[in-house]
Amino acid sequence: MELNGIEDRITVLQGDLCEIGRPTPKEGEAETAALQLKPHSFHVVTVNPPYMKTANPKLLNDTPAVQIARHEICCSLRDVMEAAAHLLMSKGRFYMVHRPQRLSEIFEEMQRVKIEPKGMQLVHPYIDKEPTQVLIEGVYQGGREMRIKPPLITYEAPGVYTKQMLEVY
Repeated sequence: MELNGIEDRITVLQGDLCEIGRPTPKEGEAETAALQLKPHSFHVVTVNPPYMKTANPKLLNDTPAVQIARHEICCSLRDVMEAAAHLLMSKGRFYMVHRPQRLSEIFEEMQRVKIEPKGMQLVHPYIDKEPTQVLIEGVYQGGREMRIKPPLITYEAPGVYTKQMLEVY
């Protein structure tokens, strides 16, 4: 934020997304890391949740923070969608980056919480390789209609971004 000169326009909140929407602890109850955010008060929610559904011991990194970032150890896709739906106002926008292998589950969870998929773009590392990421846009309480955007190709050659990718940056 500081490098981009926007620290005066952004407030960082830290807490457990699984606590969003849960009641505030009553007097005498244990305190939690609950984020007390007003329901349905956000225009936009952007997420980059853990991609791996389960913590396969063969795939786990040695660093606990990296494990949590990559694997659904502390939160699931369902938790992320429920938190987003709790925060988004009607017609609010939802943006997510995830893995294409989980698209059917992603769409199922989005629709379960009334976030209607509106746009999708597959991201390929190279033009001749399978996509490794998917960019998804949704609208809370939006109507049914989705657009598939042209694929985004990241590299022309190792370490050389495509013109398309440079335009994104």
